[in-house]
Amino acid sequence: KKAIKVLIDHHLEPQAFCDFNFSFPKACATAELMFYFFQRLGFSDYIDQSIAECLYCGIMTDSGNFRFDCVSAELHEITSLLLRKGANQNKVYDLIYNVNSIDLIRLQGYIMAEKMHITEDGKTSLISLDNDEQQRFNVAKTEIDYFVNFGLTINGVNLSAFFYENNGIVKAAFRSKGNISVKDIAANYYNGGGHLNASGGTSTKNLSDTISEFMGILRKNKIT
Repeated sequence: KKAIKVLIDHHLEPQAFCDFNFSFPKACATAELMFYFFQRLGFSDYIDQSIAECLYCGIMTDSGNFRFDCVSAELHEITSLLLRKGANQNKVYDLIYNVNSIDLIRLQGYIMAEKMHITEDGKTSLISLDNDEQQRFNVAKTEIDYFVNFGLTINGVNLSAFFYENNGIVKAAFRSKGNISVKDIAANYYNGGGHLNASGGTSTKNLSDTISEFMGILRKNKIT
């Protein structure tokens, strides 16, 4: 479209495809930035319950339920104001996390039992799903992205990877702890990017070759 385009983002080094780019990587959430824009433009009084709940949803999910290092006192002050504007945190949480289908829950069990691989040093978790497995459990592609987070709940694991087939390519998602830059892994090997500890990308190789490549990347970079 020929319309003027504005990018508001909090990822590192976003693609500069818009006329105006506002990227603040230190912000915990894009919704946090939107709040600041509303505030500076004098639109705070227009934030009603519906808008407040949308902003709260964005902040809650981008901050990992307020557990990431980027969470600040200022962010909690914003969420406090959104609650005063009528945001219902229980409603938002339920609509995000408590609407799983029975098929999705069964797929989670299958992943834990059959598809999660932990490297010999216990520091890296790897999950993969092919198309047949996804069809077997009748889940949508949009429902499974968060599986990458499962690995980091294991004691000693500081890098988690999830690869799954999607429309002829393999999608990759990465999460890490500390100074392990999954952004560099995504950018250097998987045509992607994101944050230091949360990134993603794609591979044109098949699933098996993508996994083999990833294990080689770990060895090459002495990550595990």
